[in-house]
Amino acid sequence: MGKTLNELDKEDAIAALAWTNMWEIYPDIRAIVYKYDPEKRDVFVRWYMDREPTPDDIDNLGAANTEFVGGYCNGLIILHFDEECVYSAKPLDKLDMLDGIVYARKEYNSENIKFPFPSNSNKPKFEFSNIRRYIFYVMTYAFLGEIYPEIRAIVYKYDSVRKHFILRYYLDREPIEQDFLNAQRVMSKFTSYAGEAHVTSSEVECVYSNEFIGKLDLMDGHLYGRWESRI
Repeated sequence: MGKTLNELDKEDAIAALAWTNMWEIYPDIRAIVYKYDPEKRDVFVRWYMDREPTPDDIDNLGAANTEFVGGYCNGLIILHFDEECVYSAKPLDKLDMLDGIVYARKEYNSENIKFPFPSNSNKPKFEFSNIRRYIFYVMTYAFLGEIYPEIRAIVYKYDSVRKHFILRYYLDREPIEQDFLNAQRVMSKFTSYAGEAHVTSSEVECVYSNEFIGKLDLMDGHLYGRWESRI
């Protein structure tokens, strides 16, 4: 018998939701929020758009969450799943975040918004028993309000012996100083949660590439991928 949402680690569910939506993100999406009821085993996902939603938006949202239900939450019993795309011109920090947020694009002053961390704790655990999951989970929070259209993909490399972390942005143009500043801000958020016990040094890279995303060097793993017609 599969696990219920009460039995499933909440961080696993959030990471799975963020992961399956990651490859469907495009510039018109402002934020992705969720709500779930562990007693009724209901999950609800909302995309906030910067324009009125189209049938293609609904299809893209459905494709992402079909993977969440059917592929990335093996053993998780979901009795009801619902989703919607809505248009809103409200500032990001005025949107209804429901139970939590897994994505927010970069907008005016968004780096100063105190987004709610998608966990009951103020600081996520950094466990080596499943380090890739926690890297992705913490980075999901670090990316809130930091993703902009010129970023094609974000990947990382982690040396557990040297405790050294590399964050790389793939861009659709030559990098500028602001790209490095943005990447460094994200890296600072991540290292503040990981702590010196796990990350003693880090670096950021910003690289221009017009290669298909599927052919990029993903290093140890990918953390974000912009939707493109051919991945």
